[in-house]
This record gives sequence, C-alpha cells and structure tokens, in this order.
Amino acid sequence: MSLPTSNESGSVIRLALQGRVVRVRLSELRLVRLELVNENFRACEKEEDEEEEEGSIQDKKQSARSMMIIVAAAVGRSLVEL
Repeated sequence: MSLPTSNESGSVIRLALQGRVVRVRLSELRLVRLELVNENFRACEKEEDEEEEEGSIQDKKQSARSMMIIVAAAVGRSLVEL
C-alpha cells in the first residue's frame, strides 16, 4: 500500500486490494467504501440463495470488512469516521 499522492485533479490514494491497484480520490472515499461493501455482500447473498457452505459466506463478509479497513487505514481514518 502506498502513501497518498497528489495530481492536478486532487488527492489520490493507491491501494493494492487482492492484486488490483485501486485509485480513489479522497473526496470519493465514502462512495468507494460503500461500493466495496455492496459488491461483496451481494455476492454473499447470492451464495446464500444457492445454499453454499456457511464458512465461505462468512469469509466473504470478513473480506469486505477487511477491505474497508484497508481503505480507511490508507487515509488514517477509522471506519467510524467514514
């Protein structure tokens, strides 16, 4: 995970999440957090409908929370502050 950087369009953070680099404007951090959560929980709900093992569903929910923590840590904020 790299430190926040700046460019002409404003502050940007770069994060490595599961092998992907995600560029996020600090002003859009809340939106990105919600998108990460929604994407992961939608996947969990779909698996619940398909009666997948409970362990893998809980793993995905924990993964969503872990990604939120990584995003929050990148700008030095707690999840409560987001």
